Amino acid sequence: MKTYARTFRASLLLASSLLLAGCGNDPIATVKTGTLASDASVTVGGALDGYRYFKTTKWETLDTEQGRTVVQFTGAIKLEALAGFTDEESHITITPAMVEKALSADKGLEVEYVCQFVILKSSDHLFDLNYSGYKMRLLGVKDKASGGLAEQEFKDDDGSFLKAIFANKPAPAMEGIFIAFGQLQAAESPAPVPAP
Repeated sequence: MKTYARTFRASLLLASSLLLAGCGNDPIATVKTGTLASDASVTVGGALDGYRYFKTTKWETLDTEQGRTVVQFTGAIKLEALAGFTDEESHITITPAMVEKALSADKGLEVEYVCQFVILKSSDHLFDLNYSGYKMRLLGVKDKASGGLAEQEFKDDDGSFLKAIFANKPAPAMEGIFIAFGQLQAAESPAPVPAP
């Protein structure tokens, strides 16, 4: 698995950068019209904007303190579309009841996929994948330290999330997100009061 992860990262780092003509200096257009070496059959924009499990997508440009230009993509996961999905590795199925609980208005679940591409200084037309992962937010549950919504991050260290998105399939960790949600939700619920 570690060899695959290194190979996947190396192929993204070395070959995902694509020289593109006609994109001008628009970093978002550079990334959206580029391809990755791991799957050059579809553009980055075509894969991310066309992923059937996103209900909304957002592209934005960020500038870091070090002067890097980063293109960030955020896709909100359509949880109801995951009902019935069974993970190939764990054989755990996301049930309709799990989805219904996650969509609950008062203490529901919000999941976003985020990836970031760094535009290389050597050319405005080259980019590298810098980050890929999911963020799970518990609606109605406050983080005690920050005061914001309780949040958990699932990093895509081996590239399997991005690979699944390019294949238009649910990511392998989706069932884990639902399980973690159930555990966090149970931890937030008050203990039952014993009957007198």
